[in-house]
Amino acid sequence: RAGWSVAVRRQAENLAATIPLFAVLFIPIVAGMHDLYPWTHADHVAEDAILQSKTGYLNTTFFLIRAAIYLISWSALALWIRKRSLSQDQDGAPQTTRTLQNVSAPAILWFAVSVTFASFDWIMSLDPHWFSAVFGLEVAAGQVVAALAFAIVWRLGPAPAPAVPPERRHDLGGLLLAVALLWAYLAFMQLVTVWIANLPAEIRWYLPRLDTAWRFLGGAVIALHLALPVPLLLVRAAKRSAVGLGLAAALMLAGQAAHALWLVLPGHTGAGGFFAAAALLAAFGGLWLAALGRPPATERTGFTASGTPSHG
Repeated sequence: RAGWSVAVRRQAENLAATIPLFAVLFIPIVAGMHDLYPWTHADHVAEDAILQSKTGYLNTTFFLIRAAIYLISWSALALWIRKRSLSQDQDGAPQTTRTLQNVSAPAILWFAVSVTFASFDWIMSLDPHWFSAVFGLEVAAGQVVAALAFAIVWRLGPAPAPAVPPERRHDLGGLLLAVALLWAYLAFMQLVTVWIANLPAEIRWYLPRLDTAWRFLGGAVIALHLALPVPLLLVRAAKRSAVGLGLAAALMLAGQAAHALWLVLPGHTGAGGFFAAAALLAAFGGLWLAALGRPPATERTGFTASGTPSHG
């Protein structure tokens, strides 16, 4: 029942409504599983005791079943919530808000659980010898940062009037700062824990990311996600400014894109593979943006002409 949410509610709903597209974009991953995941090679598994101990979880059939559960449940929730929200624009029924709250609360818990396991499946199992209990939370926090940052950039751009009031921009800036620092804390504590333990099974994941040319990409993540936008968001006037908040959000969004590449690429391709991966990311991003489009001008912007929340 917070007031800040109405500023980006419709943008967030439209973002989530594109999840079915990613079910289609998941097809190349399925087609390339044998090249991506060592645990899909029977000969490797037969010679590796660690992989043998994980075959109950890391096997092709169960992997695909879990992926279907994640993508179908996320898509169904996103489309249902958006449909009910749009219906409220027509009938203004206050009960719709209560219904959406009752569904969204447990859905947040499912998001935390499902994203954790999806990150284990799709990213961590690229190196099935490595493991981290906090990895799923780090990925989930990064998703929240990216989604909120994109929604802010989209909302503060050219959009139907009325504009987001300074008070709401201040709220969004504070929330963006909080989730960004949460993500940084999780990522840093994971690194510190691995560094202190100094165990071969754990440091093997960090070595190609910190002791090769990929460390420059890691430096870009720190600069884009923390060093540049966080000081900006600590300034009250910057948070209340559309330009300042939009710039900070854009930097964090770029930082999360770089972080996604930093998580996946090292250990599987040389530094030269960065440009090919970045080009693919841009291509898929363009396809996603085309599917996203913009909300019709008839949809509610979240505020009345006086700047007060219109719903939510």
